[in-house]
Amino acid sequence: MIALENYPIIGILANYSFISINKHGKFEFLESWGGQWGNPMHISFVKKKPQFGKVAEETIAKHGKYGVQDLIKIMFKGSEASTKVPQRGYTFTKDDENPVLLEFETFDGTKKAATPEFLMAMLIRQQSKAIEAEIGKKPTKLGFCIFNVLTEKENENFRNGIGKACEFMKIKDFCFVPWK
Repeated sequence: MIALENYPIIGILANYSFISINKHGKFEFLESWGGQWGNPMHISFVKKKPQFGKVAEETIAKHGKYGVQDLIKIMFKGSEASTKVPQRGYTFTKDDENPVLLEFETFDGTKKAATPEFLMAMLIRQQSKAIEAEIGKKPTKLGFCIFNVLTEKENENFRNGIGKACEFMKIKDFCFVPWK
């Protein structure tokens, strides 16, 4: 059995994430990541350096492009995402190696494409930075708790996607925490 008290937990509900860290034997929400309300899981490419969270959410709402959102929904749907998830500020594409790519416009007008797993790794990197700022060291393990109600296939897609995102981040020790 995994000793969860050793894992920072990234909780996901709809298009938001929040972080809980064990402090003095009790899990507490990380205020720097929005506390119990969390942070939107948006990425904006309106500037040279990507923006995340609320700033990215506002940029995407204002411009209707330059970013990605709904990564969780896209990961749930896997290769069916292009027919199941509405495109908002990005388009779906694919290549020989990747059945799902998100194509988006960047700050300089160029179009780029990335897998949902790579984009999720970018978000996990930001979450890891917030955890590091709180605990004083880079986390080497993470727990993930999804609060959405999923079908068995969606759960499998999500777990595989998070696994690939953690590979990108070179995080080998991760687990999934049930919420029920």
